[in-house]
Amino acid sequence: MKMEKIVIICSSMWPKMNMWGETQRMFYLANYLAGQGYEIMVISPAYETNRNITDTREQKYSNIYLGSIKRTGKTGQTVPALTRNGIMQKVKRRISGIANRYGEWFYGEQDITEILKKSKWVRKYKKEICRIIKEKKADKVIISMPGFTLMKLGQVIHNTCMDVKLIYDYRDPWHLWRYKKNPAYYREKLYLGYADCIVGFSEMFRTDMIQTMKLDPNKIYTVYNGYSELAWQKFEKTQKTVSDNSRSVPDHKMIMTYTGNMSLANKKSNYRNPANLIAVIKEIPDIELYLVGVSKVEKGVDEKNIHFIGEVTQQQSFLYMSQSDVLISIHDTSDRSGEYLISGKFYDYMRSGKTILHIGSDNGLMAEFVNKYGLGVVCENQTEKLRGKINALMEKWKAGRLIRITDDEQNIKQFERDTQNEMYKQIIDNVHK
Repeated sequence: MKMEKIVIICSSMWPKMNMWGETQRMFYLANYLAGQGYEIMVISPAYETNRNITDTREQKYSNIYLGSIKRTGKTGQTVPALTRNGIMQKVKRRISGIANRYGEWFYGEQDITEILKKSKWVRKYKKEICRIIKEKKADKVIISMPGFTLMKLGQVIHNTCMDVKLIYDYRDPWHLWRYKKNPAYYREKLYLGYADCIVGFSEMFRTDMIQTMKLDPNKIYTVYNGYSELAWQKFEKTQKTVSDNSRSVPDHKMIMTYTGNMSLANKKSNYRNPANLIAVIKEIPDIELYLVGVSKVEKGVDEKNIHFIGEVTQQQSFLYMSQSDVLISIHDTSDRSGEYLISGKFYDYMRSGKTILHIGSDNGLMAEFVNKYGLGVVCENQTEKLRGKINALMEKWKAGRLIRITDDEQNIKQFERDTQNEMYKQIIDNVHK
């Protein structure tokens, strides 16, 4: 049987990536399919990152980088202020807010800078992408979103490479962020018409996409994100080595840790705003809070019992998790994205066995997982409520009772990457010419 050739198009890909969070879903899928004998080619821009750290990963697929995009650099060893009230800062925020609202209204993107970069990349390289698809005699093309500006490539590929089957993969929602019927909604609906298959990241997302976009239920599927068991096994074998090359945490205090990309901007649009959490922890000297993955921080910065840490490797992030008593998840927003999303690090939290404090609405999907699998507690992002929940966790820690109510290992294992990607493989195989 002839093994298929698949081209994956995404906004960035390891190792020349923008950030790991937007890359990992397609990285693990590409590696899994390549390991099953498929010929996988990933097309993306190359990001000029000037990173000081690198992760060592096995790569089974091939990269085709077209052009390069400069990634926003780090600012050194200072921590951005949680509040900035100067006149120039207010003016900049106002202009940025207007531009971002336009981008969301017309494109569905929430960052006008990213819209412009990715739109320019699509315009410049769409013909080259089609040439590669034809030259490689690809059977199927997967377009990874976001960025949703890449979605219009589906129309170009459909019209130019007519024998190729097209799959749209959603890592995040688009219209379902706000439920607004604006130009972005109609653009999304238009481009969905070119897809032979659509793959989403949660069952709730699939259900509401069928309803709002009037999609054929037989055309859209769910493949959850998950954790890499191989990466965790590697960490467990080499934990001592990783520990020797990382900062140590005190063993006489309760350790709370957030890992993942985070901005310290204290504003409503920052759905991972840690301001209230920081304010509460500063009052409790018996707790050390580690915020790992803070943007614009190159080296660790300590402010009493709050520790701001920049980008780390995946193995180092596992170490911070393993050294912690409570792992912090934040998704606090007035839109409906929390009903559909589970952050990539949340699956690693599940695998870690540690207690999770999820900060956000109690009707979100991550809150549902916390309660369903007995992973920890859920709390709204309000100072008084956080103070109560954290003090309750502190009392349990002091009594040696800070453990998960249940540790449903079998159900957690279903979210292992290879298990989910085997489902993805079956979906791909069923998209016939």
